[in-house]
Amino acid sequence: MKKTFFALGSLLTLSTSLLSSFLSPEVHNNSLVIYNSNIALVHEERALELSKSDSFITYEGVASSIDTDSVNVVLPKGVTFYSQQYRFDKLTQNKLLDAHLEKEVEIRLTNKHESFDIYQATLLANNGSTAIVRTKNNKIFTISS
Repeated sequence: MKKTFFALGSLLTLSTSLLSSFLSPEVHNNSLVIYNSNIALVHEERALELSKSDSFITYEGVASSIDTDSVNVVLPKGVTFYSQQYRFDKLTQNKLLDAHLEKEVEIRLTNKHESFDIYQATLLANNGSTAIVRTKNNKIFTISS
């Protein structure tokens, strides 16, 4: 595996960055210049471990209003950069639940006294309107959103 750094300069609306191997969330040599009209230039470097089998690089935490033409990617010799895509997905309840599948979550169920019973559970499935969870004592609940 080869370790390298990414240098990115981006015009964007006061936020951070863009680009699948995942870039480290740790930023090195960063700077921010703020201009009029809510425009800023963000420069940051992030570590990336590349192997020959990697075909995508994902850069998460990008502003929704980034000027994609302003992204400048610097890669080491021998690495070819073919194209860049920007996909901005707004956060929805369904996407949030899907991101937590097979992870521990806290659920609050209304009991007969109109208060809540709180359980630690594993999110097993989600179809948008219903989620299925399993508590630590292996009880399965179907929860409507």
